[in-house]
Amino acid sequence: MLVKPNYAIDSFITKLTGITNAMVKDVPKIDNILNKYLDFIADDVVVGHNVNFDINFIFDNCSEYYKKEFSNNFIDTHRISKKPV
Repeated sequence: MLVKPNYAIDSFITKLTGITNAMVKDVPKIDNILNKYLDFIADDVVVGHNVNFDINFIFDNCSEYYKKEFSNNFIDTHRISKKPV
């Protein structure tokens, strides 16, 4: 799911992620959907690729909008993919 950032997406980010300003033009801002996300995951473990990066946005926004700490455990598959076999 995409969320609308508070600023325009620059060309570097678009090249890196493939996400454009047009793609986020009509999507909700984080403060409109974060509570639904938190309800959805409840106390489950969050699993994602490079989730260490993304989890910081969730942590910061929980603190800003709800004055609470995001404390779910998470597993980053990016780290797993780099582990030597």
